[in-house]
Amino acid sequence: MATHFLPKLFLWAGCAVSLCAQFPQTNNHEIELGSLPKRWPTGGPKCMEMPEWHIHEYNPNLYILRQSGCTDYEKPFVFLIFGKQSALLLDTGSHHGNLAPTLLQTVKKWLNRNQRESIPLSVVHSHSHWDHVDGDDAIEALRDPAMPVTMVKATPEANAKFFKIEHWPIDIGSVDLGDRIVDAIPLPGHDVAAIALYDRKTAILFTGDSVNAGRIFFDDFDAFVKSNRRMIEFTSGKPVTYLLGELDILPLAGFDSSCPAMAQGPTRLARGQAFAAYVKAKYNAQHQVVVVPLCGHNARCMFTSEVALPILFPKV
Repeated sequence: MATHFLPKLFLWAGCAVSLCAQFPQTNNHEIELGSLPKRWPTGGPKCMEMPEWHIHEYNPNLYILRQSGCTDYEKPFVFLIFGKQSALLLDTGSHHGNLAPTLLQTVKKWLNRNQRESIPLSVVHSHSHWDHVDGDDAIEALRDPAMPVTMVKATPEANAKFFKIEHWPIDIGSVDLGDRIVDAIPLPGHDVAAIALYDRKTAILFTGDSVNAGRIFFDDFDAFVKSNRRMIEFTSGKPVTYLLGELDILPLAGFDSSCPAMAQGPTRLARGQAFAAYVKAKYNAQHQVVVVPLCGHNARCMFTSEVALPILFPKV
Protein backbone atom coordinates (compact mmCIF):
# COMPACT_ATOMS: atom_id res chain seq x y z
CA MET A 1 0.00 0.00 0.00
CA ALA A 2 1.08 3.59 -0.51
CA THR A 3 2.47 5.47 2.45
CA HIS A 4 -0.02 7.83 4.07
CA PHE A 5 0.59 11.11 5.71
CA LEU A 6 -1.69 13.42 7.40
CA PRO A 7 -2.51 15.32 4.55
CA LYS A 8 -3.09 12.40 2.14
CA LEU A 9 -4.31 10.59 4.87
CA PHE A 10 -4.30 13.80 6.79
CA LEU A 11 -5.39 10.95 8.63
CA TRP A 12 -8.15 9.36 6.69
CA ALA A 13 -9.60 7.59 9.71
CA GLY A 14 -12.96 9.23 9.28
CA CYS A 15 -11.30 11.38 7.31
CA ALA A 16 -8.57 13.09 9.18
CA VAL A 17 -6.19 12.90 12.08
CA SER A 18 -3.79 15.58 11.19
CA LEU A 19 -5.03 18.38 9.33
CA CYS A 20 -2.74 19.43 12.11
CA ALA A 21 -0.32 20.29 9.41
CA GLN A 22 -1.92 23.67 9.11
CA PHE A 23 -2.20 24.94 12.68
CA PRO A 24 0.23 26.87 14.92
CA GLN A 25 2.27 24.52 17.06
CA THR A 26 1.73 24.43 20.77
CA ASN A 27 5.34 25.49 21.43
CA ASN A 28 4.59 28.96 20.04
CA HIS A 29 6.49 28.31 16.80
CA GLU A 30 4.59 28.77 13.58
CA ILE A 31 4.57 25.67 11.44
CA GLU A 32 5.87 25.70 7.90
CA LEU A 33 2.94 25.52 5.51
CA GLY A 34 2.97 23.85 2.13
CA SER A 35 0.79 22.94 -0.82
CA LEU A 36 -0.47 19.78 -2.48
CA PRO A 37 -1.01 19.34 -6.22
CA LYS A 38 -4.51 19.70 -7.65
CA ARG A 39 -4.19 16.10 -8.81
CA TRP A 40 -1.63 13.31 -8.70
CA PRO A 41 -0.67 11.78 -12.06
CA THR A 42 -1.48 8.11 -11.59
CA GLY A 43 -0.36 6.59 -14.89
CA GLY A 44 -1.53 6.23 -18.46
CA PRO A 45 -3.03 6.27 -20.89
CA LYS A 46 0.33 7.13 -22.53
CA CYS A 47 2.90 5.59 -20.23
CA MET A 48 5.74 6.41 -22.63
CA GLU A 49 5.16 10.07 -21.74
CA MET A 50 5.03 9.54 -17.98
CA PRO A 51 8.13 9.89 -15.78
CA GLU A 52 8.78 7.01 -13.38
CA TRP A 53 8.42 9.42 -10.45
CA HIS A 54 6.36 12.58 -10.01
CA ILE A 55 8.07 15.25 -7.87
CA HIS A 56 6.04 17.72 -5.84
CA GLU A 57 7.54 20.51 -3.72
CA TYR A 58 5.31 20.74 -0.65
CA ASN A 59 7.54 23.58 0.52
CA PRO A 60 11.25 24.40 -0.04
CA ASN A 61 12.40 21.77 2.47
CA LEU A 62 9.85 18.98 2.04
CA TYR A 63 9.32 17.02 -1.17
CA ILE A 64 6.76 14.37 -2.01
CA LEU A 65 7.75 11.86 -4.68
CA ARG A 66 5.17 9.47 -6.08
CA GLN A 67 5.87 6.44 -8.21
CA SER A 68 3.95 6.26 -11.47
CA GLY A 69 1.14 3.78 -11.85
CA CYS A 70 2.75 2.91 -15.19
CA THR A 71 5.53 1.18 -13.24
CA ASP A 72 3.64 -0.17 -10.22
CA TYR A 73 -0.05 -0.43 -9.32
CA GLU A 74 0.74 0.46 -5.70
CA LYS A 75 1.94 3.96 -6.74
CA PRO A 76 4.00 4.43 -3.55
CA PHE A 77 4.70 7.84 -2.04
CA VAL A 78 8.10 8.65 -0.55
CA PHE A 79 9.02 11.77 1.40
CA LEU A 80 12.24 13.81 1.40
CA ILE A 81 12.81 16.14 4.35
CA PHE A 82 15.70 18.61 4.60
CA GLY A 83 17.19 20.03 7.78
CA LYS A 84 20.15 22.37 8.12
CA GLN A 85 22.62 19.55 8.72
CA SER A 86 21.14 16.48 7.05
CA ALA A 87 18.22 15.11 5.07
CA LEU A 88 15.83 12.23 5.70
CA LEU A 89 14.12 9.98 3.14
CA LEU A 90 11.08 7.98 4.22
CA ASP A 91 10.66 4.83 2.08
CA THR A 92 12.21 3.96 -1.28
CA GLY A 93 9.32 2.59 -3.36
CA SER A 94 9.08 -0.68 -5.26
CA HIS A 95 11.60 -2.40 -7.51
CA HIS A 96 9.54 -1.64 -10.61
CA GLY A 97 10.50 2.04 -10.62
CA ASN A 98 14.07 3.15 -9.88
CA LEU A 99 13.90 6.02 -7.38
CA ALA A 100 17.66 6.63 -7.24
CA PRO A 101 18.10 8.96 -10.27
CA THR A 102 15.08 11.12 -9.34
CA LEU A 103 16.17 11.29 -5.72
CA LEU A 104 19.69 12.37 -6.61
CA GLN A 105 18.37 14.95 -9.05
CA THR A 106 16.05 16.41 -6.42
CA VAL A 107 18.79 16.58 -3.78
CA LYS A 108 21.22 18.27 -6.18
CA LYS A 109 18.62 20.87 -7.15
CA TRP A 110 18.09 21.58 -3.44
CA LEU A 111 21.86 21.87 -2.93
CA ASN A 112 22.16 24.29 -5.84
CA ARG A 113 19.31 26.42 -4.53
CA ASN A 114 20.89 26.54 -1.07
CA GLN A 115 24.43 27.06 -2.41
CA ARG A 116 25.78 23.90 -0.83
CA GLU A 117 28.02 21.16 -2.15
CA SER A 118 26.67 18.20 -0.20
CA ILE A 119 24.26 16.98 2.47
CA PRO A 120 24.19 13.57 4.21
CA LEU A 121 21.01 11.55 3.66
CA SER A 122 19.55 9.00 6.07
CA VAL A 123 17.05 6.54 4.58
CA VAL A 124 14.37 5.12 6.88
CA HIS A 125 11.19 3.16 6.24
CA SER A 126 7.60 3.28 7.43
CA HIS A 127 7.73 -0.54 7.45
CA SER A 128 9.42 -3.46 5.73
CA HIS A 129 6.96 -4.41 2.96
CA TRP A 130 8.39 -4.66 -0.54
CA ASP A 131 6.75 -1.55 -2.00
CA HIS A 132 8.46 0.58 0.67
CA VAL A 133 11.98 -0.88 0.68
CA ASP A 134 12.78 -2.26 -2.79
CA GLY A 135 14.59 0.89 -3.87
CA ASP A 136 17.19 0.52 -1.11
CA ASP A 137 19.90 -1.24 -3.12
CA ALA A 138 19.87 1.27 -5.99
CA ILE A 139 20.15 4.19 -3.58
CA GLU A 140 23.00 2.58 -1.65
CA ALA A 141 24.80 1.97 -4.95
CA LEU A 142 24.81 5.69 -5.88
CA ARG A 143 27.88 6.60 -3.79
CA ASP A 144 27.71 10.24 -4.83
CA PRO A 145 29.80 12.60 -2.63
CA ALA A 146 27.04 15.21 -2.87
CA MET A 147 24.70 12.82 -1.02
CA PRO A 148 26.43 10.39 1.38
CA VAL A 149 23.82 7.77 2.28
CA THR A 150 23.17 6.07 5.62
CA MET A 151 20.73 3.20 5.09
CA VAL A 152 18.59 2.31 8.12
CA LYS A 153 17.18 -1.13 7.47
CA ALA A 154 13.51 -1.72 8.19
CA THR A 155 13.95 -3.68 11.42
CA PRO A 156 13.00 -2.87 15.01
CA GLU A 157 16.66 -2.99 16.03
CA ALA A 158 17.83 -0.57 13.33
CA ASN A 159 14.96 1.83 14.00
CA ALA A 160 15.59 1.80 17.74
CA LYS A 161 19.29 2.55 17.25
CA PHE A 162 18.84 5.34 14.70
CA PHE A 163 16.00 7.15 16.46
CA LYS A 164 17.43 6.47 19.95
CA ILE A 165 14.39 4.53 21.12
CA GLU A 166 15.50 3.03 24.43
CA HIS A 167 12.65 0.56 24.87
CA TRP A 168 11.06 -0.64 21.61
CA PRO A 169 8.16 -0.30 20.99
CA ILE A 170 7.12 1.57 24.13
CA ASP A 171 9.23 4.72 23.91
CA ILE A 172 9.15 7.56 21.40
CA GLY A 173 12.40 8.39 19.62
CA SER A 174 13.59 11.24 17.43
CA VAL A 175 16.32 12.48 15.12
CA ASP A 176 17.54 16.07 14.70
CA LEU A 177 18.27 17.01 11.09
CA GLY A 178 19.58 20.40 12.15
CA ASP A 179 16.96 22.81 13.49
CA ARG A 180 14.39 20.21 12.48
CA ILE A 181 13.36 17.42 14.85
CA VAL A 182 11.47 14.42 13.51
CA ASP A 183 9.83 12.18 16.12
CA ALA A 184 9.48 8.42 15.60
CA ILE A 185 6.55 6.48 17.05
CA PRO A 186 6.88 2.68 16.96
CA LEU A 187 3.76 1.12 15.39
CA PRO A 188 4.24 -2.67 15.18
CA GLY A 189 1.15 -4.60 14.19
CA HIS A 190 0.72 -4.13 10.45
CA ASP A 191 4.43 -4.96 10.30
CA VAL A 192 6.93 -5.70 13.05
CA ALA A 193 9.13 -2.73 12.08
CA ALA A 194 6.36 -0.18 11.41
CA ILE A 195 6.86 3.40 12.59
CA ALA A 196 5.18 6.77 12.19
CA LEU A 197 7.19 9.97 11.81
CA TYR A 198 6.08 13.39 13.08
CA ASP A 199 7.80 16.36 11.48
CA ARG A 200 7.64 19.19 13.99
CA LYS A 201 8.35 21.85 11.34
CA THR A 202 5.23 21.07 9.31
CA ALA A 203 3.20 19.20 11.97
CA ILE A 204 2.68 16.38 9.48
CA LEU A 205 2.36 12.86 10.81
CA PHE A 206 3.55 10.22 8.32
CA THR A 207 1.83 6.97 9.24
CA GLY A 208 2.81 4.53 6.51
CA ASP A 209 0.21 1.82 5.97
CA SER A 210 -0.64 1.62 9.67
CA VAL A 211 -3.41 4.14 9.07
CA ASN A 212 -5.25 3.43 5.87
CA ALA A 213 -8.27 4.52 3.87
CA GLY A 214 -9.21 0.89 3.35
CA ARG A 215 -8.95 -2.29 5.36
CA ILE A 216 -5.72 -2.76 7.29
CA PHE A 217 -4.03 -6.13 7.52
CA PHE A 218 -1.91 -6.87 10.56
CA ASP A 219 0.48 -9.57 11.73
CA ASP A 220 -0.05 -9.01 15.44
CA PHE A 221 -3.44 -7.75 16.60
CA ASP A 222 -2.41 -7.09 20.21
CA ALA A 223 0.60 -5.07 19.07
CA PHE A 224 -1.59 -3.21 16.57
CA VAL A 225 -4.03 -2.15 19.31
CA LYS A 226 -1.20 -0.96 21.55
CA SER A 227 0.39 0.92 18.65
CA ASN A 228 -2.83 2.78 17.93
CA ARG A 229 -3.09 3.77 21.57
CA ARG A 230 0.52 4.95 21.47
CA MET A 231 -0.17 7.09 18.40
CA ILE A 232 -3.35 8.54 19.93
CA GLU A 233 -1.45 9.42 23.10
CA PHE A 234 1.26 11.07 21.02
CA THR A 235 -1.20 13.17 19.03
CA SER A 236 -3.35 14.10 22.03
CA GLY A 237 -1.31 17.24 22.61
CA LYS A 238 -0.99 18.07 18.93
CA PRO A 239 -3.32 20.25 16.83
CA VAL A 240 -5.67 17.81 15.12
CA THR A 241 -8.87 18.23 13.12
CA TYR A 242 -11.30 15.41 12.33
CA LEU A 243 -13.28 15.86 9.10
CA LEU A 244 -16.55 13.93 9.19
CA GLY A 245 -19.15 13.75 6.44
CA GLU A 246 -22.63 14.98 7.30
CA LEU A 247 -24.11 12.38 4.94
CA ASP A 248 -21.75 9.55 5.86
CA ILE A 249 -24.65 7.69 7.37
CA LEU A 250 -25.28 4.90 4.85
CA PRO A 251 -23.80 1.38 5.05
CA LEU A 252 -21.84 1.71 1.79
CA ALA A 253 -18.32 0.95 0.52
CA GLY A 254 -17.34 -1.92 2.78
CA PHE A 255 -19.17 -0.63 5.87
CA ASP A 256 -18.38 -2.82 8.87
CA SER A 257 -21.63 -3.98 10.46
CA SER A 258 -20.11 -6.49 12.89
CA CYS A 259 -21.21 -6.33 16.52
CA PRO A 260 -17.97 -4.73 17.80
CA ALA A 261 -18.12 -2.10 15.06
CA MET A 262 -21.81 -1.33 15.60
CA ALA A 263 -21.10 -0.85 19.31
CA GLN A 264 -18.99 2.17 18.28
CA GLY A 265 -21.92 3.73 16.43
CA PRO A 266 -24.48 2.87 13.74
CA THR A 267 -22.82 5.07 11.07
CA ARG A 268 -19.34 6.30 10.15
CA LEU A 269 -20.37 9.80 11.22
CA ALA A 270 -21.42 8.54 14.64
CA ARG A 271 -18.23 6.50 14.99
CA GLY A 272 -16.07 9.49 14.14
CA GLN A 273 -17.86 11.62 16.71
CA ALA A 274 -17.58 8.86 19.31
CA PHE A 275 -13.84 8.49 18.65
CA ALA A 276 -13.22 12.22 19.04
CA ALA A 277 -15.23 12.25 22.27
CA TYR A 278 -13.25 9.27 23.58
CA VAL A 279 -9.88 10.90 22.83
CA LYS A 280 -11.02 14.08 24.56
CA ALA A 281 -12.28 12.23 27.64
CA LYS A 282 -9.38 9.77 27.87
CA TYR A 283 -6.44 12.05 27.00
CA ASN A 284 -7.86 15.54 27.50
CA ALA A 285 -7.13 16.20 23.83
CA GLN A 286 -8.36 19.54 22.53
CA HIS A 287 -9.00 18.29 19.02
CA GLN A 288 -11.41 19.92 16.60
CA VAL A 289 -14.33 18.09 14.97
CA VAL A 290 -15.67 19.53 11.73
CA VAL A 291 -18.76 18.02 10.10
CA VAL A 292 -18.61 18.73 6.37
CA PRO A 293 -22.08 19.60 5.01
CA LEU A 294 -23.55 17.58 2.14
CA CYS A 295 -20.63 15.11 1.98
CA GLY A 296 -20.88 11.38 2.47
CA HIS A 297 -18.14 8.75 2.26
CA ASN A 298 -16.33 10.65 -0.47
CA ALA A 299 -12.81 12.03 -0.05
CA ARG A 300 -13.04 14.35 -3.06
CA CYS A 301 -16.17 15.98 -1.65
CA MET A 302 -14.60 16.27 1.80
CA PHE A 303 -11.24 17.75 0.82
CA THR A 304 -12.59 20.18 -1.77
CA SER A 305 -15.45 21.51 0.35
CA GLU A 306 -15.67 25.16 1.38
CA VAL A 307 -15.39 24.04 5.00
CA ALA A 308 -12.25 21.90 4.57
CA LEU A 309 -10.17 24.04 2.19
CA PRO A 310 -9.40 26.84 4.70
CA ILE A 311 -8.30 24.16 7.19
CA LEU A 312 -6.10 22.39 4.68
CA PHE A 313 -4.68 25.55 3.15
CA PRO A 314 -5.01 28.55 5.45
CA LYS A 315 -4.08 31.96 4.12
CA VAL A 316 -0.71 33.20 5.32
